[in-house]
Amino acid sequence: MCQPKSGRVTWVITGWYTGQFVYDTTIVTEYDTVTVTQVDTAIENQLRTMRSEIRSSYYQIPVLAGYEWTNDQWSYGVQGGINFRSVTYTHPELNPASGYGLDALIRPYIGYNWNDRWTVFLRSNVSIPLSNDPILNRSNFTRIGGSLGVGYRF
Repeated sequence: MCQPKSGRVTWVITGWYTGQFVYDTTIVTEYDTVTVTQVDTAIENQLRTMRSEIRSSYYQIPVLAGYEWTNDQWSYGVQGGINFRSVTYTHPELNPASGYGLDALIRPYIGYNWNDRWTVFLRSNVSIPLSNDPILNRSNFTRIGGSLGVGYRF
């Protein structure tokens, strides 16, 4: 805010043989002061991790039937059936959880017989869930895998 204050009268020369009376003024400028104070607080979270032991057990029992074709030293086959499965989780702070389910299995394979009893084989595995299992969350996907192995006939 600006506010002039009045003072004394002074003669001011404005040209040759001319002049005028002027009030001598002093201009004082005053500013309003605004103080802004910001307070900021910081909250620090601390997370402590405690080690715990989770025990799990998974069982599956496949029941399969199949057929095998042989041609000299090569063998070709397919197996199909049902897989019974069970899973259990235990934790010291939680109630134990268990789940059971069924899968349909298909196992095509190819093998090489290097003598009458020993075979090396390559097999693919396809497992299609037949029942919902909330623990394993297996209601919506098909599991596909493969294996390489050695077989012996008694």
